[in-house]
Amino acid sequence: MLAPWLEACVPLVLITSFVAAMGGLQGAVQHVFYGKPKATGADDWDRLVAARDARILDEWQQKNKQG
Repeated sequence: MLAPWLEACVPLVLITSFVAAMGGLQGAVQHVFYGKPKATGADDWDRLVAARDARILDEWQQKNKQG
């Protein structure tokens, strides 16, 4: 007969591994669809800066493409 604490470890390991697998799956799906990890804690300022950076990069690419 197994020790009582060892019997309790089996469900604990299963639950822990399944929770970790769910998190890993979410990260993998995010990476497949968007090519980068999801930005956590992004507020309005971060979105504005990202939009500005994209606009500046597009303008730079257009300028370099023309001449």
